Amino acid sequence: ELELATLRVRRVDLDTVAKTVSLYLAVSKTDPEARGCFRKWGCLCSGDPNKPCAYCALAEHIDYLHMEFGDHISDMPVFPGSDGTMLTKNMVVSLWRELGVAAGLSVEKEGRAVTGHSARVGGAQFLAAIGLDLYLIQLLARWESAIIMRYVKEAPLIALTQTTKMKMLTS
Repeated sequence: ELELATLRVRRVDLDTVAKTVSLYLAVSKTDPEARGCFRKWGCLCSGDPNKPCAYCALAEHIDYLHMEFGDHISDMPVFPGSDGTMLTKNMVVSLWRELGVAAGLSVEKEGRAVTGHSARVGGAQFLAAIGLDLYLIQLLARWESAIIMRYVKEAPLIALTQTTKMKMLTS
């Protein structure tokens, strides 16, 4: 939530030819010196709106910001409040909960509600479940400890059959 709250439009590079988005993440609780880092994702959906795609979602969102706030958005937060100002960490989490409810999803499970870590943990679990190597997830999330193992726990088992089939085809 901290990275999303502080991300500015000028720190987003959308390459419409290569269909990639690069973000400069300047803030992180694990980066006390504020050195920041770049993270780049390409289009994953090939135009299929049913597939998750960071590139297409962010391109559409930047278009929305232009439509809503005009052409002078470079210093704005990527995810601003309705008045264009930066959201607090708590506001980001509240928004996630509201979006979940609006989408018909449960925002509480086993007595635990959506928190600031939900996006990181859920993202790590999704990537592990589809078979992405854990060290790549760890690099993406900037985790220097083995915390990823606690976050993904049994997520790789979701893809056990599919991963085994693929490995059997290549052996």
